[in-house]
Amino acid sequence: MQARAFEVIVSSFVLTFLKDATDNDDVLGSDAARTVGILRRTKNALRVLKGGECEQLVCLLHGPGGSGKNTVINLVQAYARSYCEELNHPYTSRTIIVTAMSGVAATMLHGETLHSVFGLNWKSLNEEEKDSMSDTRLCIVDSDEISFASDRMTETMQLRFCEAFRENYGCYGKQNVVFVGDYSQLEPIPTTGRPVYKNKYLAEWHGSINCFIELDGRHRFKEDPAWGEILGRFREGNPTLEDV
Repeated sequence: MQARAFEVIVSSFVLTFLKDATDNDDVLGSDAARTVGILRRTKNALRVLKGGECEQLVCLLHGPGGSGKNTVINLVQAYARSYCEELNHPYTSRTIIVTAMSGVAATMLHGETLHSVFGLNWKSLNEEEKDSMSDTRLCIVDSDEISFASDRMTETMQLRFCEAFRENYGCYGKQNVVFVGDYSQLEPIPTTGRPVYKNKYLAEWHGSINCFIELDGRHRFKEDPAWGEILGRFREGNPTLEDV
C-alpha cells in the first residue's frame, strides 16, 4: 500500500502541471506536446487508481506508528523536487506545503505548524503570504497528532485554505490535500470540539475525503516484532494481561 499511496499522491502533484502546459507550452520546454500526452495518460491512470474521476485529491493516509506514512511523504517530496528540476521549474517551501499539528512534529518533518502557515488561531493572511502560495501544488497535514484536529479546527482549515488560495468556493481552496495520521490515538480536548469521525454532519470532512489509504505495515518493528504486536494491541484497545 505504500507504493499505491506514493503513486496516487505523486500523480496528483504531476497533474497540476497539465493546466500549466495547456495554457503555456513554455512551462514544459521544447517537447511540450509529448509531455502533455504523458500527463494525460497519467491522469487516466490516476482515475483508475482512485476508482473514479476527480480533479482534486483530498486524501486520508492512515495507519499506526511505524507503518510507513512519513516514508511515503518523504519520497513524494524527493520525487517532486526532482520533477521540478527536470522541468527547470522552481521548487520552494511552498510548492508542497508540509505542516504538522505541533511544533515538535513540524521540526521533525522539516515543515511548519499548520497554525503558523494558515493562521488558524489569530490572524488573517496578508497579500504577500497569499502570493507566496500562488504556485502551491500540494498541501500535507502530516502528524500522528492528526487526531487532535477537532471538527471546529477542520471547519477553520476549510475557511483559511480558501482564503490563502483566493478561492471563495470549493473544498480546501481547490488544492490537493493529504491528511496523514492515526485516528486511533488521542482525541481532541473536549473544549476544542469533537473528533471529525464523531460529527457525521461535518461536510468539510465526510463530504470532502475522496481517497482513503490504510497502511498496515510494521516497518519500525522489524528488529522487534513482538514489541510491535504489543503496541498494536494497545492501539486497538485490547491489550492482554501479559502486555500490561
